[in-house]
This record gives sequence, C-alpha cells and structure tokens, in this order.
Amino acid sequence: MKKTLPYSLWVLFLLLCLNPGAVFAQQVGPVDLTFWARNQATADLLQTLFDDWAAENAPGSTLRVHTYGSQLNSEVLTAGQLPDALIDIGELLPLYASAGLLLPLEQYFDLGVYDRALVTAGQVQGVSYGLPLFSGGHLMLIFDNTLVSAPPRTFDELLALVAQIEAEHSDVFGLVFPVNEPHYLMPFAFGFGGSIFDNQGNFTLDTPSWVEALRFMRTLADIVPENCDAVCTDELFLGGSAAMVIAPDTSLNTYLSDDQTYSFVGIAPWPVLPSGQRPRSYISAEYASIPVTTDGDKLAVVTGFFNWMTTQSDVAVPVALGFGVLPSVTALQNDSRIADDPLMSISLEVYRDGLGAPSSTRMGCLWQALQDPLNAVLSDSLSPQDAAAQAQLQASDCAARLG
Repeated sequence: MKKTLPYSLWVLFLLLCLNPGAVFAQQVGPVDLTFWARNQATADLLQTLFDDWAAENAPGSTLRVHTYGSQLNSEVLTAGQLPDALIDIGELLPLYASAGLLLPLEQYFDLGVYDRALVTAGQVQGVSYGLPLFSGGHLMLIFDNTLVSAPPRTFDELLALVAQIEAEHSDVFGLVFPVNEPHYLMPFAFGFGGSIFDNQGNFTLDTPSWVEALRFMRTLADIVPENCDAVCTDELFLGGSAAMVIAPDTSLNTYLSDDQTYSFVGIAPWPVLPSGQRPRSYISAEYASIPVTTDGDKLAVVTGFFNWMTTQSDVAVPVALGFGVLPSVTALQNDSRIADDPLMSISLEVYRDGLGAPSSTRMGCLWQALQDPLNAVLSDSLSPQDAAAQAQLQASDCAARLG
C-alpha cells in the first residue's frame, strides 16, 4: 500500500514556511542537490522539509530526491556518479562503507544527542556512517478498538480472544500478520531468549530458544490467514476485517493518514509469551549517509539540513507524530507531546524494550537462511528442531563465503 503524508504534516509544513529555524551562522549556497532514497514517503518528506529550510538558510538551493526501492543498493554500488546524500536502511551501511563510498560523520554531527542504540547500529568498526533520521523499525501489536475492548496481556489471552472474535464476527480475522516472513519471527526468538550472534560473531540459530520460537510461529500460523503479506495486512486492518495485526511502526503512517481512521487504532504492549517474557523487536532507522564526493557548500548544506531536521524540537516532534515514527534524538523522545499521545507513548514503550539491529554484512545471510526453514515448519515438512539446525548451517555457510 502506497504511503501518503497525513494532513497534519501538510499543516506543519505551512508553519515551517513561516519559521524554518536556521542552524547556520550565515547563509550558504545556492547549490543543487540530489538525494537517493529507498522509501517514497521519506523522499516526499525530505523534499518538502528541505524546500522550507533552504528558503532561509540556503536561498536558491534545490533538491531532487530519487527513489529506487529495493534496487537502491545496486544503484549505489554501480553508479558512475554518487548523489549528495543517501537515505537507506542500516544493514547496508557496512556494504557502502567497505566500498569506500561514505564519509565518517563524527565531525559533522553531535552524535551524542542521538539514541545510542541507533548510533551504534549506524557504525562500521566503531566509525559512524549513518545519521538516524527517525527511531523505530519495531513491530507492534496494533488493534481495532471497536473489536477489541481490552488488548490481551498474554498470548494465551490472545489465542482465546481470536477465537471469541471470529465466533462473533464471521467476516473478521482475529489476528493477521505475515507469519511466513523471517522479520516477524525475530521478536519471538528474542522473547524466548534467543540471539543471532555469539561474542565471536558466529550465528546462534540452532538453540532451544530458536526451536521454541519456530514452534510458536507454527501455532500462530493456525489462526492467521495464509499468504497475507504486509500490504494484505494493512488492507484487512483498514477494511475492518482484522481485529489485531502485528505490523511495523511505519504502518501508522498508513493507518493515520485519514482522520476518519484515527479513532479506531490502538497499540498494545506485546503480550507475555509462555516463557514469561515479552517478544522483543529489532529497532532500526532510516539513515542519512554522505558520499565521499560531497564537499564544499554542498556538504555544508547537507549537514546543516539534516542537523535541523533531526534536532529541532518544533520540526522533529511534529514530523514524528504525523509520520507515525519516533524522533532519533533521545531528549525529543521524552517530549511531552510524545508522552501525551496515546499511540506514540505505547510505541515508545515497545521501542525501548527492543534490540538494536547489528551493523553487519552478515545480516543478509540471516534472512536468507531463515526463509526456507521457517516455511518448512509452517507446512509441517520440517520439525522446529531440524529447521533451526538447517538455518544455522545455511547462515554459517553464507557467512563463510563472505569471509
């Protein structure tokens, strides 16, 4: 489902036109910038914010943001000419940095004010190559409060609630999420005490915790619709055909884009697993990176803009609220406007219980290694024990090939 910017953001942008908030001691430019981004909604946001900021801080400057979706990494690695900034997911930063494409960011940003977990995830061998634009990336239990009066506190309660809702509403699924996608397995693996790497960087997927997580996913597969991806999940929820969904925080941008849908959206803390613990989601960010070819006035404008966008409370907090994400600056996460928002306050609670995604080129091995074993468990063609062993073997072989 294509993401659209909520009406509240357009109101914000009109206000920014009146008070864009300078961060430069003097104006620079004009310059003509090009950014490359993975996400269209983020690209639209950057375009509008930059136009407002540049009018005061870099008059005459222009920005064009090109989106490449899943092809962004291949475009970056094969480009004859790099853009002035990249906006991409954190797990690809090691790939870009190892190719010598990115500038270290320590001298351009006060990284100490940003969420430490996200700063660390944007580092490669201790050097920061990614500035987190937003905090988030976490999966959450989102519910329709016209169908769910009190969210479940445990997964036993959730299973009972699903049965009750589906008995009362023949056209409603009690729970929907992409059960066959490895990303959705992760919170359960962590909730059962699992990890991805040991202290030496070796994969740890063949443990009892992963076996329990795979077994639990098989249980959940019996109550969710088959072959329902993230787009399907959003459509069922917005259409009133899903009482509860497991979805990323970025889905809030879709769910809250229409003022008429806002009132029925609720977020709950993760229910407690049979292990006695809650699932713990990966947390991540969209990162701004600066290629080594960006210099002079272009570099000054790029760094000034990203500093302003992420650290100014009258910009970062309203954008976060309208976009359904959290600010990346730690102090702004504690802003009263976040704490007083019934959705974002719970999102922050779930986020703070999450785990930072490792900055490693081996993360690609993880997703590849989990896909087939997970599907085999869901189809009853592999036991959870054998699936965990197979995932471990495939991930380790992939890592060995990477060196």
